[in-house]
Amino acid sequence: MMKKSSIRIFRVFITFLILFIFPTYYAAAKPKELRVYLIPTEAPDIVVKKHQSLVDYLKKRLGVEVKLTVPPTYPEVMEAIEKGQADLSYLGALTYIQAKEKAPDIEPIVTAQAIHTTVIITRRGSSIKSIKDLKGKTFAFGSESSTSGHLVPRGHLLSSGIDPSKDFARFIFAGGHDKVAFAVAKGEVDAGALYKPVFDRLVSEGKIGDKEVMMIWESPPFADFPWVASGRLDKGFRDEIKKAFLTLNDPKILDPLKAAGYREVSASAFEEIKKVAEKLGFIKPATKK
Repeated sequence: MMKKSSIRIFRVFITFLILFIFPTYYAAAKPKELRVYLIPTEAPDIVVKKHQSLVDYLKKRLGVEVKLTVPPTYPEVMEAIEKGQADLSYLGALTYIQAKEKAPDIEPIVTAQAIHTTVIITRRGSSIKSIKDLKGKTFAFGSESSTSGHLVPRGHLLSSGIDPSKDFARFIFAGGHDKVAFAVAKGEVDAGALYKPVFDRLVSEGKIGDKEVMMIWESPPFADFPWVASGRLDKGFRDEIKKAFLTLNDPKILDPLKAAGYREVSASAFEEIKKVAEKLGFIKPATKK
């Protein structure tokens, strides 16, 4: 039977572990700074502005500094991930799939509770009324690595008998979704593809008049825009980040992001997008073991 003195010593030891050792270990698992990278779905300054409240929330909730970076191009975000410079990234489905080829340890953790669709738009009064009318016309995609601005619309065009490389008079990669809309509205191209929530916002804010442009096609919903964690992050801290998103319910933070909230997501959610990317040659097909 353990003596009282031994029990007292044991209790002191356990208390010491709880008060000093465990917190020190956990604190060491937390980075001093969380490096967050976002793809430029719109002009970088607009993306930063929309996410600033979220950054402030994460900083307070996680107890670490949060450094937000929005490079001007999608490839620069993927390069940061590959070099281990990004701890947490906001990516499109295709960008995530491409990044995972070079950084296999990254994992999607959450995505917004939102409906993701692509639209193809043209100017009102043009001769373009349907997809088949796009032959011989000029066209704008978003970024070359964009799911909603390139992969999804290119796939639909090909399945509709239109090969952008052969059947368009010219096509461009405009960059952000807003740039596609402006290119169409200004007559720089005849039509273009972009993420529908961005198109809706531009119309609602009066940046593009609904009498100027019209939609001729909208895609079915698809999985898109995961928040992706680096494999270098401690699992406990990664779970803490996930919980911070899942419990977020402040409209002042969510409304600028066009999200009702966040839900968990895993790599399996993007398998269909991955199959399309392989079929269209955006990524190499997985080798069978």
